[in-house]
Amino acid sequence: MICMFETEADAVQMTRYAVTGGAGFIGSNIVRDLVIRGHDVIVVDDLSSGHKVNLEPFPGVTVKHTSILVSS
Repeated sequence: MICMFETEADAVQMTRYAVTGGAGFIGSNIVRDLVIRGHDVIVVDDLSSGHKVNLEPFPGVTVKHTSILVSS
């Protein structure tokens, strides 16, 4: 999920993204790139292998501590 812009006008428009697994290594780097580009980011992570400390540099990011898996 790398966000690329075709024109400079596209870069100005803020978009909201949900990043599952955003507290992990790869997810937190995606979160960083989206935040740098000025987007609103919501992270959904159960912290089973990710770490909340990976998101500390991004205080404006909303973190939902939950799983996306459906339990039976």
